[in-house]
Amino acid sequence: MNQEDIIREWFYRLPKGYAQPPYSKKEMDVLHAVLEEHNVNGSIFVKEDRYVNQAFHDAEPVKEASQEDFNLDPKFIEMIEKAGKINDFNEFLKLLPGGDSLEAINRFFNEMTPSESKEFVKLLYSETKIDALDNLKYDKGVAAKLVKLEPKGLGRGEIYLAALLRGAKVSGGGESYDLTLPQAAVEDEGPFQGKTKYEVKDYRTSQSQTIRLGVKGVITKQKWWRNQILPTLNLMRELLDSEAGKEWLNQPDNKGVKEFTDYLNTPAKDGRTRFDFIPTGEFNKSKDLPAFMAAYQSLANIAMSDNQGYDIMTLRGPNQTPISLAVDIPSSDVADNIETLNVKVLGGAGIDQIITRLRRLKYIRNPKQLETDLQASVDNIVGQEIPFVVFRPDGIKVLSDFKFAGISQGGVKIIEKR
Repeated sequence: MNQEDIIREWFYRLPKGYAQPPYSKKEMDVLHAVLEEHNVNGSIFVKEDRYVNQAFHDAEPVKEASQEDFNLDPKFIEMIEKAGKINDFNEFLKLLPGGDSLEAINRFFNEMTPSESKEFVKLLYSETKIDALDNLKYDKGVAAKLVKLEPKGLGRGEIYLAALLRGAKVSGGGESYDLTLPQAAVEDEGPFQGKTKYEVKDYRTSQSQTIRLGVKGVITKQKWWRNQILPTLNLMRELLDSEAGKEWLNQPDNKGVKEFTDYLNTPAKDGRTRFDFIPTGEFNKSKDLPAFMAAYQSLANIAMSDNQGYDIMTLRGPNQTPISLAVDIPSSDVADNIETLNVKVLGGAGIDQIITRLRRLKYIRNPKQLETDLQASVDNIVGQEIPFVVFRPDGIKVLSDFKFAGISQGGVKIIEKR
């Protein structure tokens, strides 16, 4: 692509259809995405100041699409006119985001058979409310072909929804949502009352494939991950790295914890263990979650029943190695009269020290809290502001109720509750 093509595609993907300096971060992010998709170096704009001034600073808004932008069969237009839908068709074209989407829909129109043309006219703006999409079938005829369209910057299903639902507008990149509905199409009551913005997810090939949340679901943003799961891994590794820890794990009463460390330390075919995988953001619901739940219960039975009222105090001084002390904490009924405390020195990875640190973990004090936090995390990430339109093999689902399904590639994955 040359400079003009890059700028045209960039403007097509912006909500306003153009950009004016100074450019916002969101506008520049869209430009960088276009450059990356087409393997173009951004330096092409830096070398020609005159061109930049003309193409960027003096650029006019992208015009709305119309019939003149497409190579349309006159017989197809005649069908639309006979059905009394010419205004609907013009609105559909006008609301397309432009750029590659226009090329994709133009190819679609050119390849339609006469029977598919009739189907398209019948489908066009045949639905007026978002709730009509729930459980709607789309797997046959022209609907199936529209769903498969995926021009750059758009997801599958978005053009289909724009053709099906009166007044629906595809964002075309640069926004956190995919589809905007006119006020007339929103629900008057129910869970999506007043909602005009929706995310579209294409999972047509599987009824059970989990949905990755992308940037919103980055795992490092979750406190339960940083403050509970990762510290648990660190403490288990400390047990395995010390002779005292290994001896402790092999005691009969600690069988559950031993099974957990064995699970974490068992190498896969490539030699890596769960100790290696989980910190990178790979945490599955089928094996990892049950292993952690069982481990927290075992650790709770050990750490809390063995609670002898000790806490850890670390003394630090200049040019001195820190010393960890286990302090015998007196009960509250005699604390006011205590003049001395029982203290013993601990090693760097002493069992007493590790057990005390384990007690500080919320999930060891209350193992069931992990599942509660996972669902709360999903509810918080998904929110109620932007519902989802999900394409599944048995039809379309419009919903915002999801449950935790795992973590992969550093992001939370979800699946429908129903």
